[in-house]
Amino acid sequence: DPFGRLTSITNPAATITYTRDTYGRAISETTRLASGEETRHALDLSATGMLTGEHLTLPVAGTITTGYGRNAAGEITSSTITQHTTPAVTHDHHTDTSAPAGLDHAGRLLAELTYTTNTRG
Repeated sequence: DPFGRLTSITNPAATITYTRDTYGRAISETTRLASGEETRHALDLSATGMLTGEHLTLPVAGTITTGYGRNAAGEITSSTITQHTTPAVTHDHHTDTSAPAGLDHAGRLLAELTYTTNTRG
């Protein structure tokens, strides 16, 4: 880019592309293999730049989302990990058409973790 930041890497096996926010922070990385398979890792940042969530999209597993809860000091106090799957194609038997299916927004809860601060005496 105009500021000399890395935007992509290409080799015979894959292309890796980076997306940046208005502050120049890398907020996503997409890897496309020569076979056409693609993975994507995206970050959600707060207005102050703190990580609030992550989304990992995999060819077979769909999207795994992690959301982070923080206390007033900005420390991570909880995380919730959810898997969202996307069927490859849906078929409408009434119109005899097929189309890509939408994302399962409700998702399936994989883990819910709560953290405590280290209070050694």
